Amino acid sequence: MSFEKDFEEMRDRIDKMLKDFFRGRPYWSGTPVGRGAGKKRRRWDAEQRQEGESMSRVVEGRDPSEREPVYDVIAGEEDIFITVELPGTTPEKISLRASERALTVEAQGYRRYWKILEMPEPVEASTLTWTFNNGVLDVTIAKQAQGILSD
Repeated sequence: MSFEKDFEEMRDRIDKMLKDFFRGRPYWSGTPVGRGAGKKRRRWDAEQRQEGESMSRVVEGRDPSEREPVYDVIAGEEDIFITVELPGTTPEKISLRASERALTVEAQGYRRYWKILEMPEPVEASTLTWTFNNGVLDVTIAKQAQGILSD
């Protein structure tokens, strides 16, 4: 074979791949990459359809509508300040639970948010106060009083 003929054959293959791509048919779907690769893929697709599972991917078994919110934890002199972004939710749909070492944030809106935030220092859970404005939750929790150390 000559260089020109090789080049022409390569151009024809690329044209076919592009036509298939723009028709919505990936090139690999009709041409197995390795021996039996196409059969394995078709068998897996058939098994998924038989079980009635959707083809959407779920990361680590979590609901795709559930999200970990963006947050910031800042330790001040006497308090710990937490800011959590919860777009699409309302104050009525926010649930907060505090313990000495953690704050659990749950919220429901057009998506579900859930996160356990570890506190950098022990806190007084009963002092928790919060405000919610324009999708941003601001939480303040007092640190536990530290005992006076003696020599």
